[in-house]
Amino acid sequence: MRRITGRAQGVTLLEILIVVAVIGMIFVILLPNLIDGLHKSKQKRTVADMHAIASAMMSYYLDMSGAAAAGYKVDIGDYDTIDHENLSNFLLPGYLQHLPKEDAWGHPFDYYYGKTTSEFGWELDFGVRSRGRDGVAEGVAYTWGAFPPTDYDRDIVWLSGVFVTWPGWIEGDVVTNGCNQGVGNGAEGCDPGNSNNNQPSNDEPNSPAPTPGDPGRKGGKKG
Repeated sequence: MRRITGRAQGVTLLEILIVVAVIGMIFVILLPNLIDGLHKSKQKRTVADMHAIASAMMSYYLDMSGAAAAGYKVDIGDYDTIDHENLSNFLLPGYLQHLPKEDAWGHPFDYYYGKTTSEFGWELDFGVRSRGRDGVAEGVAYTWGAFPPTDYDRDIVWLSGVFVTWPGWIEGDVVTNGCNQGVGNGAEGCDPGNSNNNQPSNDEPNSPAPTPGDPGRKGGKKG
């Protein structure tokens, strides 16, 4: 009769504990990346939804009047809010098949329809805002530009035909704002036509023949 040894009977408790510990360490190492990837996918989905909503809004806008250009600074408090149901009456189904109520984090979108100005009075205008991961609005005043794409709590704002704030590109801890073309000493700081004040382009130091106000091609990524 063959004798059954301890090894043949199965694994020991110590071996099980070692395996569990290794799995736990791997999980702890990967968890931050998994969480970051989750929020990044939600951010991308939110931006994609806002693109679709904005396209529908602009199509309706162009049919009703004309497109407006957004300035560098906006005050969202100048815009009239509109609820999801009433906005749906304008956009569905002719301009959009489905109007999302919430962003990818499950927070309601803020919708805007029309604004009042001292110069023109009431104007037809559109806007949509996501309050980001935390669901808390940063305020009502926004300056046009990108923000670090891993700052998931930042608001994403679209007004008057363009994104006012959006997750953008970073170069050495400096946000490019989608317009790092010839930026350096212009009064507006973001005008490829005159930001070099008729001096050689400073964003292409190795260019063989830089020209005044050359918009350049170095990293000119749009947010």
